[in-house]
Amino acid sequence: MVLTTVKICHINVDTNETSYKVGDNTKFQIGLSHWNGDEWKPLNTLEDLQLEFIMLDPYYRLNLTLESEGVYSTTFKIPDQHGMFTFKVDYKRPGWSYVDESVVVPVRHLANDEYPRSWEITNSWVYLASYGAVVLGWFAFVWFYITSGNQTVKLYENKKNH
Repeated sequence: MVLTTVKICHINVDTNETSYKVGDNTKFQIGLSHWNGDEWKPLNTLEDLQLEFIMLDPYYRLNLTLESEGVYSTTFKIPDQHGMFTFKVDYKRPGWSYVDESVVVPVRHLANDEYPRSWEITNSWVYLASYGAVVLGWFAFVWFYITSGNQTVKLYENKKNH
């Protein structure tokens, strides 16, 4: 059995982001290469490499697919839970050196201005329509009250005098 040494070239977890928020789509990439005796070559033969997205227990355990020469990646949606999460690749096979890499990232909840507005949610249209109906009914009531107030008093006074 030939022992093969694996080197991690890079781990990319959307490095332009400083924090992740609930519901974001994220992409995880890891670059692996192996020593063939003379030089480091991209490792393109792994089919069972997995990523775990962990808080206390794994929320996701996803297969990493070969994206390009020696770069494995996957895309997923951040779960609806905020806290400290870990991107973890733990690959241990006989005859290979271990790949045990992890990156800890914060996942935050949505801010008040990041929730969808009520007109974007189709279930709220019934409530918005009922609100509009109440406002129109109030204006109609006020208009009828103002325009019909003096006429009824004059008719009533005329009937009293006879």
